[in-house]
Amino acid sequence: MQTIVISGSSGLVGSALLPLLKDSGHRVRRLVRGAAGSSPETIQWDPDSGRLDPADLEGADAVVHLGGESIASGRWTAQRRQRIRDSRVISTRLLARSIAGLERPPKVFACASARGLLRQPRANGSPRRRCPARGSWRA
Repeated sequence: MQTIVISGSSGLVGSALLPLLKDSGHRVRRLVRGAAGSSPETIQWDPDSGRLDPADLEGADAVVHLGGESIASGRWTAQRRQRIRDSRVISTRLLARSIAGLERPPKVFACASARGLLRQPRANGSPRRRCPARGSWRA
């Protein structure tokens, strides 16, 4: 049995990954914002304020970081694009720095987040050839 720490466990990917890992016999500890309660399976953190106790990551075999502000809700204003970017950069930086200071760091640190662009197919169903995001902040 391996211990896997996961952020973003309530998101689209995390909510599918969490039961898969548990059903495979792994111990899963969730990084959660806000009150973590008294469960040993939750770790409280707050990336925006830089709060994470590195000792909570000690002994983990892997850290899977799926965090970041949702891209699915709301208009992508300049302010919102900045929040989407910052939510990924700040949280990843906090995890990386915390892991780097561990005596026994995890063997795996995997990060994944969406920052994509979905395009509607043409009326005839054929795919569009040119991506309008090329050269933009989303590319």
